[in-house]
Amino acid sequence: MGLETLLEGVTMHQAETVILDITGVSEVDTTVANALIQTARAVKLLGAQIILTGIQPRMAQTLIHLGVDLSNIVTYSTLQAGIAATLTLVH
Repeated sequence: MGLETLLEGVTMHQAETVILDITGVSEVDTTVANALIQTARAVKLLGAQIILTGIQPRMAQTLIHLGVDLSNIVTYSTLQAGIAATLTLVH
């Protein structure tokens, strides 16, 4: 899913929360890390919260090593945890 498609969906559905699951992402480099940050910023500009799920230990270490600041992004290690948290926010 491209960024433009995601942002159009957020607007069209008046989404309050977007869950971005990266469970299937095996390697993270600066390009991927920057894409994640840009996606999060764009979603927030539209008034929605982004939740990043599926961060594996090796990926977390790589993101830290690259100096990626995820402090403004809600993260969960699994998609299930992200969904549960989102449902708690909605209710």
